[in-house]
Amino acid sequence: VKEIGFDESFKILAKHFFSEFSKVITDFEIIKLPKKTDVLVIETEKPIKKYVRIFAYFKKFNIIEFKSVQNPFRIEEDLPKILIYIGGLLLNEKAANLENTTFTLLSSRRPEKLFKIYENSIQKVKNGVYLIQGIVQVPVYIVLSNEVEGVLDKELAFIKEFSTGKERTRFIEKI
Repeated sequence: VKEIGFDESFKILAKHFFSEFSKVITDFEIIKLPKKTDVLVIETEKPIKKYVRIFAYFKKFNIIEFKSVQNPFRIEEDLPKILIYIGGLLLNEKAANLENTTFTLLSSRRPEKLFKIYENSIQKVKNGVYLIQGIVQVPVYIVLSNEVEGVLDKELAFIKEFSTGKERTRFIEKI
């Protein structure tokens, strides 16, 4: 049996959750090269607020990058990638623009350096969901799986699957 890592597990679970109401692209081609990126693009044609609570800020085009304990957010490497991913989407999708696109970093642990650098630009939207102003013109959200709270529905279960430590234990006990 082939073992899959957190990134592949994330793609499988995200596709399962989001494809009920959106188009999910698991291997988005940023530039015309054989390598695909490890981000998801969720394209929504209709408002999705009836399907989600945590991702209620989604617009038509939504980029999600997942960072696990094994592959944490590294400011020097991953901050420039945010710009590349957003730029790649805007260049490759004719319908995408600054007003209908979002970027989400879904992380198993808090990216402390990112929070420190942008401490005056981070706005808490709700428990576990933050908006960073000023990185780029597209809204950049951070969703922290260990901090998100609420009723254990499909959306929260999808996020909590990637929580760690005591939070993961609490999640497993609820299922």
